[in-house]
This record gives sequence, structure tokens and C-alpha cells, in this order.
Amino acid sequence: MKWLTYKRGTIPLHRVAMVILGVQKYSKRLCGGFVQSLYINKGKLLLWSWDKRQIRRLGQNILEELKYNQMANRRISRFKKYNSIAILKAEKIIKIDLSILSKKQLLKKYQELTQAAIWAQGATMLEVDAFDVVSDDFFKEKFWQELKLKLSQDDFLIAYKDLTESICETYTNSREKVIIKAALDKNLKNSAIEKIYSDFYWSNLGWENVKPYSLLYFRNQIKKYKKKKNLRKLLGNFEQRINQIKNRRNELVKKYNLSSRLLHWLYIIDQYTILHDLRKEMQVKMMYSLYLMLKEVAMRLDFSVSDLEWLWYDEVEDLIRGQQLNNAMIEKRKKAIAVLVNQKFIKSWSGASAIKYLERELGQLLGSQNFNSGELKGNGVTGGKVMGRVKVCTGAADALRKIKGKNDILICSMTLPDYVSAMRKAGAIVTDEGGITCHAAIIAREFNIPCIVGTKIATQVLKDGDLVEVDANQGKIKKV
Repeated sequence: MKWLTYKRGTIPLHRVAMVILGVQKYSKRLCGGFVQSLYINKGKLLLWSWDKRQIRRLGQNILEELKYNQMANRRISRFKKYNSIAILKAEKIIKIDLSILSKKQLLKKYQELTQAAIWAQGATMLEVDAFDVVSDDFFKEKFWQELKLKLSQDDFLIAYKDLTESICETYTNSREKVIIKAALDKNLKNSAIEKIYSDFYWSNLGWENVKPYSLLYFRNQIKKYKKKKNLRKLLGNFEQRINQIKNRRNELVKKYNLSSRLLHWLYIIDQYTILHDLRKEMQVKMMYSLYLMLKEVAMRLDFSVSDLEWLWYDEVEDLIRGQQLNNAMIEKRKKAIAVLVNQKFIKSWSGASAIKYLERELGQLLGSQNFNSGELKGNGVTGGKVMGRVKVCTGAADALRKIKGKNDILICSMTLPDYVSAMRKAGAIVTDEGGITCHAAIIAREFNIPCIVGTKIATQVLKDGDLVEVDANQGKIKKV
């Protein structure tokens, strides 16, 4: 099959347009390569696809450059710079009162923001995705070549998980720590709570969710923690976790006398874990700021923002200038929309023609496949073995609805920040996509939940209610 496809819940065109246009316009110049892509949304299902051959080739080129310290540091620094610039632009829009802007000012701000979003996605979207596609096999091979004379295959998998676990704290743990510290503060001031809100309001946002955490949410979380016992011990556990990971890694490095080359690759793994989080922050803040501008346009023109979310950026600009809204076109796009992104052109279909295109290109992904082998394999990124009932989730909203407790096994294409509440409840997490630096792997490690990523087909071969055993130690899922 030509396409490497990711499944999500509904993502309207306006939210993903920055990726479509950014990849087409800027990725080759800013990221180092272009990859043909396909965006299809049908009802509550989103399918995003990369050309499989092209993205693997780009990923291999990125790894080739990352072999060298100076080139790797230059690439990583460039990525961080692009994201930081975009985050600052998004935050400026989030903080201003859009209602006081004139129509001319609103149009100008909207144009500046969309251009910044397109540019940032062109610079960074492919970087992490292409790295993830090829890095797991690459790193396993590198580490195995050096350790195969010292370890059995099973012992190697355990050592590899411990070595590659990130020593970098994510925003999820950082948020929990500052809330606990606030709960311990007997003289807590409003300004301190407002600072927590300012730093972490965005951490609930995702491609499917444009509702951030409120100031009241953080007040309530602090009150909730104040009622708990042993808060200092809980805080200590958070703070000790990174030290324990570092100590375990150092112990293994010394025990197996790892070469400087493998130490370099551990550094790269840590850095790309940071880049994952940084890209998430940039994407959700950009998406939220664009949504706020769209909401302002909808209010002024007496339209529904849910309708305007199915417009391209130039179509929104035309509305601000006074052009009429094409309601029939909106309804067709809500039903289904497909966009093919080529280096030379962007072609789109809507309504029945989009459904027909979807069935031709990706029809086999719409149904389930038989699970005949009895065992599904992926990359175990945490330890543990659990048994539970499968809950196949197409998006964050679906996961929040289905995942009730530890007997539920979360099966999804890939997780994003708005999945975290559901992830925390799950007995185990299994994804189609991702590698050792992906969101699911990072969060599962922080919550100490068995997790297997990169199965490729879990959402297709497993069904709600299936009883399965998830062995994250060996990276295997078995029907019981």
C-alpha cells in the first residue's frame, strides 16, 4: 500500500489547513524534504496519510544527518527556534481582546497568524513524524549490534527499554508537580494560581479539542490535592522519578561499557522526546489562537463557528471582506472532505466525490481485519503484563467516553494531549503508530502503565470487548 495512515477523531479543515499548506509550501526548504500527504475526514473519522516511501526516505536522511554532533545540534536548535517563534505569535493572539479590533485590523492579524502557522508546520511537522517512522528499527539495530554478545534477546529488550527511557520531564508531570507544590503552600496567593494557569492552560488542548483548562480548573485541582495525605511523599516521588531513570541508565551504560556512538544516540532520543512536546505545544497553541480568531469572525458575521471550521484560510479572509458564505459547500465538507497534497498542487474533493476517493485510496482501513495469528507485536516501551477488555478509540472524545478503569485496554492509532485523562484510567495502552519518543510512550512511562506502540494494525484487528493479554515486556498482545 502506498500510504502510511493515522486515524483520529474529527478534525475540521480549518484546524489542519496549517499542516496541509505548510507541508506543501515550506517543508522541503525548512525540514529538508517533501512528502506527499492525504487528509480525509468522513463524519467522525479523520485519516491522515503520508506517502510511505517518501517519509521513510526523509526519515533516513534525517538520521544520517543526526549521526554527526555538529549537524545534529544545528538541526535540533533550528527546530526549537522555529517552534518558539510560532508559540510566541500564537500567545500574542490568545492574550489580546479581538473584539476591539477593526475589520481591517482583524483581517491583518488573521493573515499574519495563518502565515506563521503555515510556516511553523512546514518547518516542523515532518521532522518528528519522519524521525518516528524509521528511528525504532534503526536504534534497536544499533544497540543490538553492540549488546548481542552480552545479552539474550529477552534481556536485551528489557535493557533497551531502560536505556532509551527519556530522562526529560514532560509538561504532564511538570503540571502535576506545580499543582502539588501549590497545595502544600499554606500562604498560596492568587497570583501563584494565575501563573500555573498561564503556564499550563493549553495542556488539555488537542486536534479534536479546542477547550483549554480554565483558571477554575486549577483552583479545583489544588483544592483536590489539599485533601490528600502524604503530599510531600507524592511530590518526592515525582521528583525522584527522573533521578531513578538517570541512575538506571548510568548503571547500564557502565555495566555494558556502551560506546560513545551509542551515548550519542541516547542524546538524540532525549532531544527528540523534547521536540515531541515542543511541537505539541506549538501546534495546539496555534490551533487554539486560530480558533479564537475564527470565533470572532463568526460572532461578527452571525455565523456558526462550527460551520466556519470547514473553510480554507483564504475563504475566511473573503468572508471578512464581505463575501457570502456558501452553506451548500460547508454541508458537503462536513459529510466528507479529501485533500491530496502534492509538491506542485493541492487537490480537494467534498461530499460524495470525497467518499468515493476515500474508498479507492484507503477503503481497506474502514473495515476490520481478522486476527488469525493469535498474537500481535509492537514495541514495548514500558514494563508489565495485564489482562483486560479492548476499547478501540478513534479519538480523544471516544477514549474519554469508553475508558472507565483498569480493566479497559486503550487501543488507538496514537495518543495526543487531550487523551491524557483517559490514559490515566486505562489498564494498558496499545497504539498503531509511534516509537520510543512518542506521546503514548512518554505518558505511559510517567503513569507506569504497560504500553505497546507501533503495532501498525491494532485498531483494525482488535474489536471492542475482546479479552486480551498485553505483555509490554515482550511487546506482544494476545487474544485470550
